[in-house]
Amino acid sequence: MTATPAIPEENGFITIGDRKVSRLLLQEHNIHILSGRTALTTVGQGAFGTVFDFIISDKHKDFSNSGHWVFKPELSKDQGSYNEAYAHADKYPLSYEGWIHSTLRSAICYQVAKKIGIPNFVETHIGFSGNTHGMLMRKVEGMTAHEWLFQSGYFRSTAIAQNISEEKVEWMLKMKHPYQDREFINLMRQTFDNFLADHFEINKQWKLIQTVSYLCGQGDRAKLTNLMVSFDSSGKPIFLTAIDNDLSFPVTNSHIKDEAIPDTTAAAQIPLCDFTDVKRELLLSVFPNTYEPYVQRAQSIMYHWYERTGKGGELSSERKVWNDDDIVCSVVEKGDFNSGGTHSDLSEGYLAILGRAEAFSYDKKSTLCFR
Repeated sequence: MTATPAIPEENGFITIGDRKVSRLLLQEHNIHILSGRTALTTVGQGAFGTVFDFIISDKHKDFSNSGHWVFKPELSKDQGSYNEAYAHADKYPLSYEGWIHSTLRSAICYQVAKKIGIPNFVETHIGFSGNTHGMLMRKVEGMTAHEWLFQSGYFRSTAIAQNISEEKVEWMLKMKHPYQDREFINLMRQTFDNFLADHFEINKQWKLIQTVSYLCGQGDRAKLTNLMVSFDSSGKPIFLTAIDNDLSFPVTNSHIKDEAIPDTTAAAQIPLCDFTDVKRELLLSVFPNTYEPYVQRAQSIMYHWYERTGKGGELSSERKVWNDDDIVCSVVEKGDFNSGGTHSDLSEGYLAILGRAEAFSYDKKSTLCFR
């Protein structure tokens, strides 16, 4: 049997692409580095590469004996699909060697969801197959939401209700790159809404996924190939899982829309807390230039939910903290924006207001509360 190559490590730092990351830091945040080998079978293929079944080395027994895993090699500039990463470079800058570091982004996104208590994100760690690193994800049983909406008839019935011809439906079903077509995207969005309207519990889970996706700045959550639907023994959909969270933690919020903020269906399920502090140390260490836009999105969620539910007082009184740092709570009065904005003047959008309001600035030892 061929020995598994050693994970590239020197003086406690793992080399991931062209970046050296502290193994201890990753361990402290429950991100594991696991070696193994890809199997011959593939699970799927998309714009960001091929996903393989993965056999974890026996030296990681806690993981090798805990179900099936899949591996998505990190996209690099010598691959044919590299243009897909380059197209997002303004939001997710490429490193000097051309890495987008989607593996680290996805692993941290999972840890954010886990910390908040949202179970609908696929468990993700860092895998090495030989000298190739990539996302190591726990295999989710089921099918993508994209496939399910096709197979269940939801897509066809939605199209017919909108007077789209059978010929065009058949053409859409065979499109090679459907999510590059605006008409398809709009139709699929309506199809998914119809599906959610028929499945109350799935809809609640979707709101939770939206919360983390917005918080982490996930850039392609609209693609339903990145959502898995799992079923009970009777074939009824019972669970949604967000997979392939490659495009998380952008350096700008220019592509994030306020209407993407989850509504109070999610607020009712998640205690109002200080989202700005979730994985603060990890983000500042690994992706420091993504932390400020992350804080703005976190504050935007809290501000939005305060406006909709009037629960801001809970945030101020609980002062929930996600780690052991000595956090000082910066209280912002309702309507108090140093830049001259008002609490009711939302014409700019939440992110625009928060981005320019000095009252919402942050530093290492301060965070945001309402009262």
